[in-house]
Amino acid sequence: MSMANSGASKARPTAEKAIPAAHAALDLIDELEDQLTVYRDHSEVSRLNAAGAAHVEPRLFELLERCAGWTRETDGAFDIAAGALVKAWGFYKREGRVPTWREQADAMTRTGMRHVVLSDGAVKFRVPGLELNLGAVGKGYALDRAAELLRREWGVRSALLHGGGSSVY
Repeated sequence: MSMANSGASKARPTAEKAIPAAHAALDLIDELEDQLTVYRDHSEVSRLNAAGAAHVEPRLFELLERCAGWTRETDGAFDIAAGALVKAWGFYKREGRVPTWREQADAMTRTGMRHVVLSDGAVKFRVPGLELNLGAVGKGYALDRAAELLRREWGVRSALLHGGGSSVY
């Protein structure tokens, strides 16, 4: 069994393994972006938003359960089921605007994890038009997964991972 697959060795990665390890981490981040983003119609989250119900990949389901827990712990201050509000306020297309009271009220009827049922790997929305948006956690989740991959598959014990910043101007 090779060191890359054993996970048992704590040997320090060599320089010749650093580049392939970095490529593996970046490839995983690309895969997760492709799964989580709402800006690509083919992403798993976009397909779920369009259908309103689906079985999702197990690690995504775990992330959604974790987010639901944070929503409960924060009494709703953190809520990934706010895609309708993101769109109403123009943040989806980076064209911020103040929606009318009617638009705000309409978006609020399609917002909130209280309208999301998570059960046995399946996700179902109780109200039509509800949309998940993982922008608040996606980057951190991808970096955590990349760090996990580097530890498990490449024997990396420490690394600096930076996801960049987000700016709207």
